[in-house]
Amino acid sequence: YQHLLTSSESRNFRTPQPSRNDYSAPFAPSANLALFALRKLRKGADGAFSAKTIQMNYRFHLQKYRPGSKIACPACHRHRCFTRYVDEEGRVTFPEHVGRCDHQNSCGYHFTPKMYFAENPLVDVPSAVRPKIVATPKVVLPTVMEPALMAKTMTAYHLNPLFRFLSGVMGEDEVRRIFQLYNVGTSRQWGGAAVFWQVDHKGQIRAGKVCGYNPFTGHRIKKPKDLLIWAHWLLGIKMNLRQCLFGEHLLRDNPAQQVVIVESEKTALICAWKMPEYVWLATGGKDMLKPSQALLGRDVILIPDLRAEEIWRAKMPALKAVCRSVTISDYISKIATDEERKDGLDIADFLLMDPTVGVAVEQMKAGNPYLAEFMVDLKLTATSTQEGSPDGLKILPGKSDSASENKQIINPEES
Repeated sequence: YQHLLTSSESRNFRTPQPSRNDYSAPFAPSANLALFALRKLRKGADGAFSAKTIQMNYRFHLQKYRPGSKIACPACHRHRCFTRYVDEEGRVTFPEHVGRCDHQNSCGYHFTPKMYFAENPLVDVPSAVRPKIVATPKVVLPTVMEPALMAKTMTAYHLNPLFRFLSGVMGEDEVRRIFQLYNVGTSRQWGGAAVFWQVDHKGQIRAGKVCGYNPFTGHRIKKPKDLLIWAHWLLGIKMNLRQCLFGEHLLRDNPAQQVVIVESEKTALICAWKMPEYVWLATGGKDMLKPSQALLGRDVILIPDLRAEEIWRAKMPALKAVCRSVTISDYISKIATDEERKDGLDIADFLLMDPTVGVAVEQMKAGNPYLAEFMVDLKLTATSTQEGSPDGLKILPGKSDSASENKQIINPEES
């Protein structure tokens, strides 16, 4: 009867059952369970079993999000960023410190039920994993938003703090062009905020992410409160949210251009200005990189933030199943200092900052391949007698027209 079970449960029926207190061991179905499953499966008119299947349901899991469910993190003490673990059966009530902080980069707090039970051995837990007969899930299509809602936000850029910051970098006319190209709007939330509309490759509006920015530094405001909210929440619209890549709508009109994926929406905007020969997309978060039908048959380059490189490398095999080719750039990793790695800078930070010694050396090596051998032979290291680097050295001289200069920045390395 093994072939009648779902693939996640196709295990040897003779595998011993976990002990009573071994809550972390996987559930091994027995022959009796297989017979039980057969009774629950109903045979259709065409002779195929349907209607119900067995799925593994973890008893202890992070609480599903609902307004007000998140609390302050016990480690970093930031508000509404901590998700608690719950018991599906309602028999175990975990303390408030058992859960996971959303800020895995800066905080990283994650106290699991396994750690809780290790500290409390007297708590009786029969099994953390239990079989559950559930109906075959229906395919739920993502909810899309009306174009008129997005159109209303594509004005009042004088209130948009990100527009004001980028205007000092590339000029108002160029920022307006980039914002219109990528569908970046303005919200009056918090006295002015940027709205990153996610429009998929079919032209459907999946979501709008509203973010608060400091108009002087261009950094997103995260303290004392993380200024991030979804547009449909502000509008009171109930949605089945299923995000897409920011800038995904540009793929349809640029079928031959190479695709570069970064994490931040702001980074995609800056890079699109600096290097328009690529289609720049953003995931909106380091954990949001995933295969997409929009990338089918495309050549893709990944440029993760400094603290997300290993995470994105681990996801490359899944992307290769969809994309024609997937490579990852190690350029910023080569030139970054330890402090810059600790801060998790991205490629936009390097494009906007004054050139560092590492950048200057890499550019010199590109112009003279013998320099690298010379430095190794004489055991030389790069240093600077003053803050920054010599005048005139730029990571990119304005809007680059040279494909070779851009390749130095992208510098994809086959994984």
